[in-house]
Amino acid sequence: MRSRLAGSAADQLLSSTSNSLILLTLARSMDLSEFGTVAVAYSFFAFALAVQRNTIGVPLQADLPTEAHGQPLIARSMAASAGLGGVVGVLVLAGSVVLPTADAVVMALLAATIPVALAQDCLRFAATSSGRPSLALGSDVTWFVATAVGFVLSVARGVPPAFLLALWLGGAVAALVVIWLGLSRPPLRVAGVAAMLREPRRVHLASESAASASTGLVLVNGLALVAGTATVGAFRAASTLFGPLGVVASFLIFGVGPEMSRTDHRGRRRLAVLFGSASALLALAWGWILAVNPYDLGTLLLGDTWSSVRDLVPVFAVQAAGFGVLTAFSTQLRIAGCTKVVMRMLTGHAVVAVTATLVVGATIGTAMSVATVLAALNLATAALSGVLAHRYDRGQRVT
Repeated sequence: MRSRLAGSAADQLLSSTSNSLILLTLARSMDLSEFGTVAVAYSFFAFALAVQRNTIGVPLQADLPTEAHGQPLIARSMAASAGLGGVVGVLVLAGSVVLPTADAVVMALLAATIPVALAQDCLRFAATSSGRPSLALGSDVTWFVATAVGFVLSVARGVPPAFLLALWLGGAVAALVVIWLGLSRPPLRVAGVAAMLREPRRVHLASESAASASTGLVLVNGLALVAGTATVGAFRAASTLFGPLGVVASFLIFGVGPEMSRTDHRGRRRLAVLFGSASALLALAWGWILAVNPYDLGTLLLGDTWSSVRDLVPVFAVQAAGFGVLTAFSTQLRIAGCTKVVMRMLTGHAVVAVTATLVVGATIGTAMSVATVLAALNLATAALSGVLAHRYDRGQRVT
């Protein structure tokens, strides 16, 4: 188990770091308004990725280890992921028309990356769930190298945002090819996708993840409407600083989830407590390091944007800590088959978060005020998730 977890952790670290690194690189290369416009478009990608991971990735974790012939399931899952990415990419292109500070080339490159990224992420789940995390790791190393080259160039000499996104897209395509070849070239199988997505379990997972991820989507777009893209840029830049810490939360789904499915309710609870606590402590420790700002670390990561987001760091650290605990217990409940419980909890969380975001954004209109409200809400929902996990996960895995 330790070797599988280590491989999954390393893979997820590279994947999350690549996604954070492209945002940090763009933040260094744009002013706050321009970066805020990209952040609005990126929020749709983040929403699609969250829905894809729960609707397609989580069932792969549960089904693939026991599937006698896994290739058809992988082929349908990859087609569904790429299709979702294509739809979201079109929406990004359409939305960029109404954003006054949008760069057409930048938006087109971002839109083109989304279906590639979702297909690659689906195959990462397939590789890990079939006991081959090294395939996922090799794929993400490929993408990370391309993204890191862009960051180094932006620090050393400064390059246009379009060039940086072109590198990111190229890395995504290469990463997809690497893992696709490693999984014996599964085809895009459209037949059966609709029936697969209509499974009650997937419908619950899709509803739950959409409700949860809609918080970020509405937050970013709502702030853009009531406070402007510069505020969005500051908010997104601050949250991106904690992107690498998101690896722990993602790892809970991507790496710990399969291990939870192999144990009983006591083992699931131990894993949830262990990794939820570790996630919270890492978030707080990283927040402290950023607040101290040794060797002017903030400027290295964000350039001139750092001065606009430094005061937000402690609040985002608390927010990230709460999210890590929430994700740990939510993963426990999902693996136990309690998807309806998770859906109700996260739907309530989303409704409160969206309402508070719009009210605070319209009345106060600052990134700090919204971040403070969301941090408090994350802590409250994290505590609730622990109570619900203790109450409902009391037997063997529910199917």
